[in-house]
Amino acid sequence: MSLYIMNRIGTEVLAASQSTPFYQSFPFMIVLTIVLVVVAVVVTAVVVKKGAKSAPVSSAPVTVKPQKAQKEPEFMAQQKQNKIQMLANISAGIKEPLYNMMDANDRILGLDISDETRTLAKSINQNGEQLVTLLNNLKDLADLDAGKLLITEKEYDTQEFVLDLCNDLMSRAKQKGLEVELDISRQIPSKMSGDIKRLGQIIHSLLDNAIDHTTQGTITLSVLSVRTSEHEIMLTVKVQDTGCGIRTEDHEKIFEDFQTDSSSGGMGLGLSISRKLLRLMNSDLLLESEVGQGAKFIFEVKQSVIDERPIGDITILPDEDDVEDDAQEKERLEKEKQEKEKLEKERLEKERLEKERLEKERLEKERLEKERLEKERLEKERLEKERLDKERLEKERLEKERLEKERLEQERLEKERLEKERLEKERLEKERLEKERLEKERLEQERLEKERLEKERLEKERLEQERLEKERLEKERLEKERLEKERLEKERLEQERLEKERLEKERLEKERLEKERLEKERLEKERLEKERLEKERLEKERLEKER
Repeated sequence: MSLYIMNRIGTEVLAASQSTPFYQSFPFMIVLTIVLVVVAVVVTAVVVKKGAKSAPVSSAPVTVKPQKAQKEPEFMAQQKQNKIQMLANISAGIKEPLYNMMDANDRILGLDISDETRTLAKSINQNGEQLVTLLNNLKDLADLDAGKLLITEKEYDTQEFVLDLCNDLMSRAKQKGLEVELDISRQIPSKMSGDIKRLGQIIHSLLDNAIDHTTQGTITLSVLSVRTSEHEIMLTVKVQDTGCGIRTEDHEKIFEDFQTDSSSGGMGLGLSISRKLLRLMNSDLLLESEVGQGAKFIFEVKQSVIDERPIGDITILPDEDDVEDDAQEKERLEKEKQEKEKLEKERLEKERLEKERLEKERLEKERLEKERLEKERLEKERLEKERLDKERLEKERLEKERLEKERLEQERLEKERLEKERLEKERLEKERLEKERLEKERLEQERLEKERLEKERLEKERLEQERLEKERLEKERLEKERLEKERLEKERLEQERLEKERLEKERLEKERLEKERLEKERLEKERLEKERLEKERLEKERLEKER
């Protein structure tokens, strides 16, 4: 996909600068870099997977000499260390050309290119960021396995951190057409201390996993806080989706390295690294999921309080690119609307002419159809009698089959009812236990939810008033355009009518003049003919006298 996008961009950029050799152009450099990155990532994944598969084999019981048995653990440890080092080196080596590729792509975005090419270039940036995330995961995995990764705490702005999470979630969910629900506690301190980089990495990984495995429905992000001491709080983060869910027997398997599926792609490192990072923070990543009911990931992590003031409500601002895309979409829809109106007028005129022609054909067909129907009626009466006899016999046969099916269906439904009653009893018992556990959480969440809903209601009312005002202004503008078009159309029709009348008068005048000319010619011929006949008569009389 990335190669296809770069081919499109490269064509336009090369057309704009023919003097630059192709091997020095940005598209060539980016395509070459992408190919190298993809090859390196594939080789890295293959090597790591082979290493993971070979480790259990080496631990199988084998009869060896005592000296070799002592050397074998050292050899396996050294081999594992070499693979980890190679993994870290490959990740670090790929990053430099990848950053060069993304920098060159940013320079392409600064050129005068078409909107379609700009969209493709932005897609390259997104894919590049995904590759950077993948390489960072590979490096983190190597550092975790080698025991080199440490948790580093520093002060951070809680509201800025939460806003970044929410904006990223809203943007990615919008691309897939998913709904987003946010439950961010207003009582979280505005400044805290902790490993913000690793905490953000864990939450982003859980959000990416939820979006990748959800085709429709809702992604829910919940961040709640509970005071554990004077200077510490416990953050509870929940990420829930409405995807396909996970089987109970696979709950632990998905946290293993390189556990992937065909629906989401990737290398299967996000959840594994997240759990390892949380365990470094003296926490753990929990999963609640059933097949067909989505998945919920939960973890708790302690953070030091720097500023006691609460963050309050979180306001999500729209992305500037989304606003620009909406404006372009409105302009495109307006143009399409005008084009459709013009085509509709042409279509109506054609339909009118077509209707007149079809009406004549219809009358002729009706006459022929009446004659044909009379013949068919007589034939149908004969066939109808035969059909009724066959239907009567068929109904008797079907009635017997229906009664037999009803009997079997009643037996099946009775079995299903008994099975459902048993399952319902088990479900009710589980629900009762679950309700007792959730009742405490529900009371606190209801209070927070009421405050959040009240603010949402006020915001919706404000947005609704703005929307109605915009619609009113748009209707007035469209009405003015419609009236102007009707006025212009009337003037055009009036001009056409006057032009037709003028041409008709000219035609009639020409016909009148032509008739007068022909009449004069006819009279002149008659006069000449009379004179000729008179001369002949006189000539005959003269000859007669002479004779």
